[in-house]
Amino acid sequence: MRNLKRLIATCFAMLSLQASAAPELLSLDPSVLQKMELESLPPWPKEMILEGESEHWEKVLHTGDYVVALYEAAPALLDINYPFPYDEFVYVLEGELILTDTEGNKSTYGVGDMVNIPKGWMGTWHMTSHYRELIIIEAKAWAAAEG
Repeated sequence: MRNLKRLIATCFAMLSLQASAAPELLSLDPSVLQKMELESLPPWPKEMILEGESEHWEKVLHTGDYVVALYEAAPALLDINYPFPYDEFVYVLEGELILTDTEGNKSTYGVGDMVNIPKGWMGTWHMTSHYRELIIIEAKAWAAAEG
């Protein structure tokens, strides 16, 4: 019985050491991010697709107070005709993104460019060629939009 108690105490000590281990850093090296394999996503709703294909992929790299993910898509022009559900930081890794708001203001982003798309934004999202981005979104907002 005494050995069993000692074994249980040792197991709990090991578990608490594992639970308090330092979190690992997440390298966001663009050359590594450009090569990562992503998982296929369901197609966009047909009414959103103005041009192109509805082929896109994603990989969540980190979930904590915020979500870090990679997103990739075939060329497409999407109609964002509802208020964007969250603030989204975008870092373009491949391709070109043209955002045009409902007032006709057009902004173009290429490899290495960064943009913050604010919650409530509406317009068109045009990925003119094969496109890949790193995105950062607040976790609660991500979960609410996914849910």
